[in-house]
Amino acid sequence: MKKAIVVVGTNTNDYDILKAGMESIEDKIKGKFPDYEVRRAISSPIVIGKIAPKNDLQLDTTQQVLRRLQREGYQEVIFISLKESYLSTPEYHYDDPSDKLNAYII
Repeated sequence: MKKAIVVVGTNTNDYDILKAGMESIEDKIKGKFPDYEVRRAISSPIVIGKIAPKNDLQLDTTQQVLRRLQREGYQEVIFISLKESYLSTPEYHYDDPSDKLNAYII
């Protein structure tokens, strides 16, 4: 069975924070859960629009990462949301991933 953990970052438009914070968390998850593919999603399309072009990154929204995992045949997906964490800044929209999950439940 293909399994994935999706780390959902919320609201930072600072690439250095994203890199230092999320990558550190993702690395720890990879070490603790070696049987899972670890993916990243950013909950705010506004944040993606600010970070991705300036840093030549491919960043997915929660819905995009769910579609990709579904197409790739993943059967178990765990979400870890960093909402209201050190990555949050109040001026950006937070897109709660839970409202999109039901469409992907097998």
